[in-house]
Amino acid sequence: DLFPILQRRAPRQERTFFWRSAPNSNRTQQAVRQGDWKLVVDANHLLLFNLRDDIGERHGRAAQRPDIVRRLRPLLGEWALSVDAEAKALK
Repeated sequence: DLFPILQRRAPRQERTFFWRSAPNSNRTQQAVRQGDWKLVVDANHLLLFNLRDDIGERHGRAAQRPDIVRRLRPLLGEWALSVDAEAKALK
């Protein structure tokens, strides 16, 4: 039932979102968003942003918040493995 959600009566659920660039593109990027935090892995660079305070993603926070990076990075790796495994199973 969508009405509680639309009327903002439903309890808020935290979701984790994952995405990555197409494998055929020149750059390989992966990202995970959980709550206010977004971690982007661009080649060997780790970019962490607090989207509540920095919606424009101008101020990287990886150096200041290695604890968040350590929490999100494994989630991204697990997600990528599961997506790749599902893709192979469908072939």
